[in-house]
Amino acid sequence: MGTASPRRLEFQRLRRPRQLIRGWTVILLGILAASGAGCGVVGDPIAPEDIGIEAKVRAQQRAEEALRETPESQPAAPEGEPETVLPPLQPIGAQ
Repeated sequence: MGTASPRRLEFQRLRRPRQLIRGWTVILLGILAASGAGCGVVGDPIAPEDIGIEAKVRAQQRAEEALRETPESQPAAPEGEPETVLPPLQPIGAQ
């Protein structure tokens, strides 16, 4: 029950830094995994028909058709109320 062997003392001396390195490795791997999971697109995929110039042209055509249909179906001003006339706009300040 005397002193420990030199080999045992060497093992105990090296054990603590190895545990620290192992702990930091686990922490860094956890951070990398969490940040890697956060990369990428979130949400549903967008259909190719909804992207690009052709989709914009179709949206503009739909908007123009809606504008053409709106004046015919709705009156310009409600009946019985006169149209409000506003004064012309004046510039505020000089540049």
